Amino acid sequence: MINLLVSSVLGAIVVVLSPTPHDIRYAVGLLSAGLILGLILPSLFWAHYAGVLLGQLICMELFFGGRSGFLILLGGIGFSIVYFAASSLIALLGAAVGAGMRRLLKA
Repeated sequence: MINLLVSSVLGAIVVVLSPTPHDIRYAVGLLSAGLILGLILPSLFWAHYAGVLLGQLICMELFFGGRSGFLILLGGIGFSIVYFAASSLIALLGAAVGAGMRRLLKA
C-alpha cells in the first residue's frame, strides 16, 4: 500500500513539474521517479506502475481539467489513459533499474 501511495505522489509531481506530456522533461521525470522508487521501495513493481499511472491521471484531472494540449486533439480522456498507461512503462523501467542498483549496492 505504501508503494502505491508513494508512486502516486511521484507520478503527480512529474505532471506538475512538466505539464506537457510530449516533452522530454516528462520522460526524464518519469524515469527519475521510477529510479527513486526502485531504490527506496524495491518490491511490488505493479504498485509502482499503477501508482504512477494513478498519480498522473488524478493530477491531470484535478489541476488541468483533463486537458493537456495534444492529448485533447488526439481523442480526449480515452487517449489520455492509454497515453499515460504507455508512458508509465518508463517509470517501471526506472524502478527496475533502481531495484537492480540497490541489489548491487547491498551485495
